[in-house]
Amino acid sequence: MPSHSPAVSLNRFERQFLAIHDALGGMIQTYVLAFDAPVEVPAMRQAFRALVSAFPRLRCALQPAWWTWRLQILDDDWLVDQLAEDAFRVQPGVDAGSREQVQALHQQLINDGTPTSRGLPVRGVFLPHAQRPVFLFSVHHLVGDGRSMMQMVAALMRLLNGHAVAPVPIDRPGAFASILPAQARAWLPALWASWRHAREHRRELGALRAVRLQARTARRFSTVGVRHYDLPCPASAFRAVAKRLGTSVNTLFNAALAQAMLMHGGARGDAAVLRIAVDLRRYFPEGRAPVFGNFVTTFLIAAPAGQDLATRVASLDEQVRRWLGRLERHEMGLAHLLAEAQALIGRKLYLSMLNGLRRRDALPRQSAQTSNIGNADRQANEPDARIKLVELRPSVSNLTSMFPISEIGDSLQLGVTWLRDETDDQQMDALLARLDAVVLHWVGQAPSAAAAAARAEQAFSA
Repeated sequence: MPSHSPAVSLNRFERQFLAIHDALGGMIQTYVLAFDAPVEVPAMRQAFRALVSAFPRLRCALQPAWWTWRLQILDDDWLVDQLAEDAFRVQPGVDAGSREQVQALHQQLINDGTPTSRGLPVRGVFLPHAQRPVFLFSVHHLVGDGRSMMQMVAALMRLLNGHAVAPVPIDRPGAFASILPAQARAWLPALWASWRHAREHRRELGALRAVRLQARTARRFSTVGVRHYDLPCPASAFRAVAKRLGTSVNTLFNAALAQAMLMHGGARGDAAVLRIAVDLRRYFPEGRAPVFGNFVTTFLIAAPAGQDLATRVASLDEQVRRWLGRLERHEMGLAHLLAEAQALIGRKLYLSMLNGLRRRDALPRQSAQTSNIGNADRQANEPDARIKLVELRPSVSNLTSMFPISEIGDSLQLGVTWLRDETDDQQMDALLARLDAVVLHWVGQAPSAAAAAARAEQAFSA
């Protein structure tokens, strides 16, 4: 019988993910889920298969179109049964109760990647345990962004608790409605404003030197490192500090990360330059926002050395408000339109340009990227659920160090990733030690900033 399965065009974010797929080994999102009750292997396998049925993009295959590429959604039939069976496995020899062993498996899985054509773009690895079983959920970024990942995590928890999940519609992938004004006559003024903002931003960043953990400039990509990191204080205590400063948890974390980076050699003129991820769905016209896919843009904010905490927090908040205001007024369209040119130059030339810029160390200077996937309890744990999440650790491989945050219980949890060809494992461990010291000092659990800095530098030297 002929197939009537639909094909989905790639938007500009997905074309970029595809262009760097071969060099980086895939843009992979791997989430570590730990449950508070035992789960039988057949139940986990059945929930995984039902998830593939409910989310059509989990059963997509990359196929060439006339000019670029598209995602062919496979019919949910016996072929997908075989592919889903191959995508799910039970991992022997790994103790789900060992943080070190789970972290090592996490790093292996994010580096293994997922298929894009021959096979499903998803992998599920289950670690049975009598009290705290663990499921590692690895998905190619072509499938969806962090918000889409959380939709799948929430659906998986419903399935494990015996509830049905409605099929997710296949959305149109384009993001133009979120970045350009609804009226065509407003496009030119909006694009002119976008050009002025870009020029101003380049001038501001040009006066600063971005602090980076980079130990060397590598000619080729190697592997991605992973660390399971929890903020060393309760989320409630961290939120109380943010409230006293009149800011958000996101901004306070960005300030803490910037301070930890600047503690190691930050001098006058240096700055921690952080890339911030923002969901574009809120900027679509009412009733037209997509549900599932890749609709996240980013912008850069800077935290110069020498600022006190109050000044730094106020500066970061003002920069974020300025960028969000531009998105609200649809004044960031020029960068998005220029990025669409990647479809014209093609995947081969794009990757060649990327490799050339990397060899010359000419890529845009940034220190790290941060994002917040929100409160996992509210999104994935229903009040009367028999099985609940007690740990949710997001991670994604990227061209820079990534610090994605999730909140669950009274804990802020991260799956930190970085490029090991540029940054040594010891450097990341030292950065996380400095971040510990900064956070503990701010919440009043450390004696002084000087002692905290000394401990962090000692860890780096070791």
